[in-house]
Parts: sequence; C-alpha cells; structure tokens
Amino acid sequence: MKTSSVIAVLSLLVTAPYPGSVLAQDGAQRRSAPGTHASEELPLVNGEVRRIDRPNRKLTIRHEAIPNLNMEGMTMVFGVVEPKLLDDLEPGDRIRFTVRCEEGRMMVMRIERVR
Repeated sequence: MKTSSVIAVLSLLVTAPYPGSVLAQDGAQRRSAPGTHASEELPLVNGEVRRIDRPNRKLTIRHEAIPNLNMEGMTMVFGVVEPKLLDDLEPGDRIRFTVRCEEGRMMVMRIERVR
C-alpha cells in the first residue's frame, strides 16, 4: 500500500468521532456555560440507584439505554454535578435522570425520584 493511502486511511480514523462521544452529537461538541440549564434538553432515563458515594459525589445506577450518549442499558458509576442531587436518595430508589459527558466524565445533571 502506498504511503499516501495509509495516511489517508489513518486521517479518517483519527478525525471520525466515536459513536458514543460528545463529538458525535450533531457533529459538534456541546458544552454549556456555568449557570445554563443544558440538562433540560437531555432525555430523562429510567434507572435504579444501586450505590451512593456521597463524599466522592458518585452514584451507581442500573439504567436503561441513554440515547444522547448512544449507550446501552447497564449498571455503572456516574459523577454527580451537584452534591445536593444525592440528598434524600437511598439504594433501591427508582429514578429518572439526565446525564452528559463533561471533559470525558459521565455526569448526572438532574435526578427525579419515581414514586
């Protein structure tokens, strides 16, 4: 294979966004300035709280598919954008939540308890 062909293939691989990345969403990275409410445009996802790590602002959630991240349902640990989101939550609680990728970390932006 010629060097120019190899370079062309590699450049396509490097510049193509990963399907689950923030860059894959509408071809542009979405970031919100502090104080904006970007979580309102994110889909609410059903989940169940499995574990809460309040000191480290982390939440383990068994969740359904997350469409904005092209993620299948699974159980995983998320960061929480604000510690107060963890108030009144207990393992086993059913929730609806929004999540987005910020600086490579999956962050819960909003949580609603399902009663």
